[in-house]
Amino acid sequence: MRNDLSPIAKHLILMFSRCTTYMTAEQVRAQLPDADKSALFDELLMLSRSEVVCRGIATSTQELVYWFADNGKPAGVDYWIHARRPASRVMTDADVGGIPPRTGSTLPTAPGLLDKAVGHMRARAAQYDQPEGERSMGATVIAFNAVTGRDLAESEGWLLLQLLKDVRLFQAPGYHADSAEDCIAYAALKGEAKAREAEAAHE
Repeated sequence: MRNDLSPIAKHLILMFSRCTTYMTAEQVRAQLPDADKSALFDELLMLSRSEVVCRGIATSTQELVYWFADNGKPAGVDYWIHARRPASRVMTDADVGGIPPRTGSTLPTAPGLLDKAVGHMRARAAQYDQPEGERSMGATVIAFNAVTGRDLAESEGWLLLQLLKDVRLFQAPGYHADSAEDCIAYAALKGEAKAREAEAAHE
């Protein structure tokens, strides 16, 4: 995580550290009504990826919710981002100039990446009101084929997105977590679609 935290990020850290339960995106937005919406959620995503703030799905409403990692998982949340932070501590105003370094390894593991990919899929299912998860590719491929006259299959659409994420992962130095996690999710969706296509071909 970067050390030159913006005023929005600092405000979010203090706000979450003082909150005893989770907050929805709408509640976060209501706490910073004058902040640019895009900048606000960019900072919230950065704090989530840095595991300062955790994300999960509220079991009662299926909404994506957020909470401060050091406060522990609130009740009533399906927890799918696993924080690896030190023992709980009190966040003070002095801390927000830059988050103190964490102890222990923060490198991603294969099971952790799988968990995060599943979490992204569940979050998108809640966001787009699709209980079975993201299933937008079928309609996208139909529209693409109608416009271009091609015959792209759904599995090929997922393959294209998977390749896009791989290119982004290897295009710049360092590690881009979003690209790695999305690539895993797209691989699973590609496999699912390919299996359906093979079954349909034999009917």
